[in-house]
Amino acid sequence: MDEIDGRFWPVLKPDVWIWPKHARQQAIGFLDERLGSRFNNRGDALLSAWINLLLPSTGRAVDHVLQPFEGQEGASLPKIVVNAHTAFSRRMMA
Repeated sequence: MDEIDGRFWPVLKPDVWIWPKHARQQAIGFLDERLGSRFNNRGDALLSAWINLLLPSTGRAVDHVLQPFEGQEGASLPKIVVNAHTAFSRRMMA
């Protein structure tokens, strides 16, 4: 989680796990091939697919309230607001 302007954002940092750790040196070619194509648009497409599966499909800029018991509030009953809009940025081509 990362806090920006008083709001919390989940940050996804995908990685490929190779164990034991010293074997990463032997897998440099594999890692370059596997991680070299991870661009913003592909990550957004994957994240958007998960969002569409997990949240009701009522639009991308809609807030969804998640709470343990509907209609009840209090310090011991947290309420989480999730928005289906991702932070994907489309860089303008010059």
